[in-house]
Formats: sequence, C-alpha cells, structure tokens
Amino acid sequence: MKPSKLRVLFAASFFLCACVAAFGGQKSPNPATNEQDSFMYGRILGAIEDLGGGYNKEALRKLSSINKDLEKRRYSLRTNWLGHRYYAEALLNAGKREDATRVLEVAQREAGALTDAEQKETAKLLERAKAPVQ
Repeated sequence: MKPSKLRVLFAASFFLCACVAAFGGQKSPNPATNEQDSFMYGRILGAIEDLGGGYNKEALRKLSSINKDLEKRRYSLRTNWLGHRYYAEALLNAGKREDATRVLEVAQREAGALTDAEQKETAKLLERAKAPVQ
C-alpha cells in the first residue's frame, strides 16, 4: 500500500474508534428521584392550568420545555404520560396535527400500562388529531 492510503486508513480507523468511544457507551437516563418527579408533576400541572385557562401559547412553551426535560431522566409512567398527553393537546390547539399525532402515539403506548380511563382519553384525543380538517 502507498503511504498516502495508509494515512487515510489510519485516520479513518482513528475516527471510527473515537466515535465508538464517544457514542457507544451512552447510558440510559438515570431514574428521577421522588422529589424530581414531584417537581416535574407540578410543572406539568401548571402548564395544564394555562392550557385550561386559554393561554395556549404559554402552555405550549411550557410543555415543549417539559417534554425536552422528560427525556433527561426516567420519570414515572404517569408523569411521562401527562406531559405527552397535554403537550399533544396544546399542539392540536395550535393547529399542529402531525406533531400532535406523533406525541399522542407515544402517550398511547404509555397509557397502555395505565388505567382504562387514561387509555380511552388518549385514544379519543388521537382520533381528534387524525380526523380530517373541516
């Protein structure tokens, strides 16, 4: 092999090893403590209050931030479901049906391990998101 090809091969293998070291050993998020879960639950309830009060833009902003934070730790299933379910509702209110459908599909998987009422509520909201625009 020519020296230039050896350099390219060496550089490529070095890059590959660096990528494996950086991304291959990523761990799943740590579980949230009871205190962290309670705090997140409170944030979600505050956003739900905004949504119910007609402050959709504020609720959408809060719920978007909450959903990003939900990915950083493993919160309880109900906390995750609440965050996803009400984020989807805020997206629907903003006219973002595709985004709402995507989030509701996640919420529906989570609701599968919760009560029948939560499963029905999520399914009803998903039907609303998939319904043709009138």
